[in-house]
Amino acid sequence: MSLARSAAARRGPARHEESMLTIYHLYRSRSERLLFLAHLLGVPHRVVAYHRDPQTFLAPASLTAVHPLGSSPVLEDATESGPLVIAESGASMLYMTETYGNGRLLPPPGTTARQSCLEWVHFNEGTLMAWLVTLMMLGKAGVIESATGKFALSRIERYVTHLDRAVRDTPFLCGQEITVADVTTAFTLDFLGNITFPGLFRIPALDWATALTAYAARLRDAPGYAYSQRRDF
Repeated sequence: MSLARSAAARRGPARHEESMLTIYHLYRSRSERLLFLAHLLGVPHRVVAYHRDPQTFLAPASLTAVHPLGSSPVLEDATESGPLVIAESGASMLYMTETYGNGRLLPPPGTTARQSCLEWVHFNEGTLMAWLVTLMMLGKAGVIESATGKFALSRIERYVTHLDRAVRDTPFLCGQEITVADVTTAFTLDFLGNITFPGLFRIPALDWATALTAYAARLRDAPGYAYSQRRDF
């Protein structure tokens, strides 16, 4: 367990000033998003880290004591009505940004940019990550050439193209400034790179998606990304 705080970002949560967020972090998981975001926002937090099972690569059973799903990330905060525990990465990130962001990393409410930002947050988990995990499992099972595998590849081709087009004329998904949508996407792109690198399958769109490649590099250079990759919590 460690205490962590960004020195560069603005101080002070929007509320719950006496509380400290707890991020239950499983190495090499979606909880990297929460670490990235907490560092960007300068939110005081503590990290409770877990290692994957070396044989199954699954989360340890001890995580079920934190949340019944037994997976990561899990975010915990102290509220006036008691502890708040959130298990989904998208919900956790939006809670952290809306509660402690003081208007940062989210476009103003009621704007088209705000709606676009929320759409990209949900696109990552509800659309792209779901298909990437499916494709990874098909690749490991050696059935990537099946009808299901080919269909999954075609969907991912479409989604990768969609992302590439979104960042061709702008540095980030919602304009000139990084938002919570980009923080969400950083892990998705890392996951995409990790599962294609071993040669389980090939996504042709990645050969020409130069805007997406440059965008991924900008995310890796952003404050907080290196913090999210630490393996020594």
